[in-house]
Amino acid sequence: MLFTNITAAAVLAVLNFTAALSIAKLVFTGPAAAFLPMAIGLFMLGNVIAPLIIPRLSADRGQLASIRTGQAPIFAGIGAGIAAQMVGAEGEAVAVTLTAAILLATMLTGGAMLLLGVLRAGAVVRNIPFPVMAGFFAGLGYLVAVGGAAVAVEPLARLGDPASLRDPAALRHLAAALAFALGLMVIERRVQHSLLLPVYILLAAGLLYVALAVQGTSLEEARAAAWLMRVEAAEGRYLPVLLPAQLSLIDWSAIAAQAGTIAVLILLSVIMLLLDVSGIELIADRDLDPNQELRAAGIGNLVGGVGGGALSFQSLADTAFARQVGGEGYSVVVLHILLIFGLLLAGPAVIGFVPPFILAGLLLYVGFSLLIAWVWQARRLMPPSDFVVLLIILFAVAVWGILEGVAVGIVLATALFAHRYARLPIVRFDVSGGEVTSIIDRSAADQAVIDAERPRLRIIALQGYIFFGSVARLVERLKARLRQPETAVLRSLLLDFSKVQGADSSTRKSVERLMQICARQGIEVMAAGASDLDLGLEGGGVRCFDSLQDALAWHDEQALAAARKVAADGGAETAALLDRLFEGVPNAPLETVDLAAGETLFAQGDPGEAMYFLQRGRIRVDLAQPSGRPLTVRAMRPGAVLGEMALYTGAPRSATAIAEEQSRLLRMSATQFNDLQNRHPAAAARLHAFLVTLMAERLARANREMIALSR
Repeated sequence: MLFTNITAAAVLAVLNFTAALSIAKLVFTGPAAAFLPMAIGLFMLGNVIAPLIIPRLSADRGQLASIRTGQAPIFAGIGAGIAAQMVGAEGEAVAVTLTAAILLATMLTGGAMLLLGVLRAGAVVRNIPFPVMAGFFAGLGYLVAVGGAAVAVEPLARLGDPASLRDPAALRHLAAALAFALGLMVIERRVQHSLLLPVYILLAAGLLYVALAVQGTSLEEARAAAWLMRVEAAEGRYLPVLLPAQLSLIDWSAIAAQAGTIAVLILLSVIMLLLDVSGIELIADRDLDPNQELRAAGIGNLVGGVGGGALSFQSLADTAFARQVGGEGYSVVVLHILLIFGLLLAGPAVIGFVPPFILAGLLLYVGFSLLIAWVWQARRLMPPSDFVVLLIILFAVAVWGILEGVAVGIVLATALFAHRYARLPIVRFDVSGGEVTSIIDRSAADQAVIDAERPRLRIIALQGYIFFGSVARLVERLKARLRQPETAVLRSLLLDFSKVQGADSSTRKSVERLMQICARQGIEVMAAGASDLDLGLEGGGVRCFDSLQDALAWHDEQALAAARKVAADGGAETAALLDRLFEGVPNAPLETVDLAAGETLFAQGDPGEAMYFLQRGRIRVDLAQPSGRPLTVRAMRPGAVLGEMALYTGAPRSATAIAEEQSRLLRMSATQFNDLQNRHPAAAARLHAFLVTLMAERLARANREMIALSR
């Protein structure tokens, strides 16, 4: 175990040392180039301080944390912005200000991670639209690749000066870096081994030294020709990163001007961390709390920034590599950090033997890999419209920069989402009133009146979030509906908002338009479940109800009142029904049951031992829910029959029946039912036929509703 841990730590130390050199070489250019060792110390400390703390606070102590090559374009953008703000300033002032900016960005990112972790908002950040994320990382890939090309040709040429690129020496360096990157990409497709990258780096460096020896080129001559890195003796120190005397050189206004780029760095870092945490969960075969990982990275970078280390956090690549070669636990973390710290103590003299084309090639390799993963491969994972958004973001990053590219991506993704959401159906169902079943059971005569009136009612149930993009389509749909010939008999329109989660201000205006259209045609508008949406319906001539069933009940009562079918006592109709059913039976097997308002007729779970005819009053049937809150499933009016299934199945009561007002019922027990079959088979046959017809009608209504709602 010790051997595998040392092996993993040594290889990772070489890789992360090379990454620190690559990022430092890319970021510290122009006036700050002479202070490259300061930058290397900054990024190497990023591989020491926070990576020592983060695993101790994580659920998985075997995680490795490190700086990221993918962040190099952001740091380079900060550097370029500061250099532009400090034109004419001394190189030391620019280098010190850039270093301070990176340390401040590290602490701000750490603070943001800690805050997100404390607020348990880690999952929210994962909801960034995929095309925005893909375009973001593709743009980073482009910037990393361009940065690699810039590192390859410096100091012989500049990418921004096409004339300088005609220098054959600069082109040879660029060709060497491209060969390094492309060769690695080709080989890794055929060779899958954890030691491929470090061995490839060592072989590339070895080939350069062999070529120098064959040509008889000395090390100083190689450095003069930029084949090896040069360190200025006057600035040849890694530590301390900043001296107390240098603090007065910091230009805080130049740092403040980079606030937007630092915000992008924070967003990028949080996304990268959460993506890597998801990957580490797979290789570690354990669940990790993203909020705990954010808190760990946040604390680590707050301490690391104070200690002079650049931003670093959990690394899927490093953790996966360590476990592939057998390194596990916190010991490999400690060994890796000790080796990095040893390189720090060795001083900048070591980097004089590092070939710059390898650093440039490594950046090109990372950039090309990001472009392939987030453009070429990602194209299969998204529809064409999303892929176009990705390409536009990539173009914006290439032309204007990462901050502008992110802004363009967010705007495009929002517009695309609004367009797609507007196309989603906000109408759950659009049916005739006769196709929706009421929960109220009535007498046959009352139900006949209601059945005749219901086709004059149209019910439109809405869903989701209603906003300007969808409500306009709804109004056009309703206008088209009102123009249809069968709508000529329409008297009422019922809009059900009970499944609507919210509505924007444009919905209010659209509903007003709809009311005007209906008013011109003499159609009454009703609304159900809209009390929480603030649509101004109550004072706008719309009848409002708490639920769809409440609206249906009111509509049916109005129909009955208009037909003069509602009487103060419905006992006469019930008596006529019973006389017909029990004709020829001297004493009908029925008992009178009187209930006061709020009294329970039977409770859910009681034995099913009787059926009831409602003669007067109202009965509510409630179903118990797991939440403890009862759900009203039926409402009985005079002439209704309830509990009849118990006479056939003997099953316990499936719901609770409660009197809503003083009520009178006629009860037939199971014993009386059986006695009726034995003594008066003709009457029993009429009762059977009546109950079967009643249940068949209920089933037919339920079937009609199911078919209507499935259209």
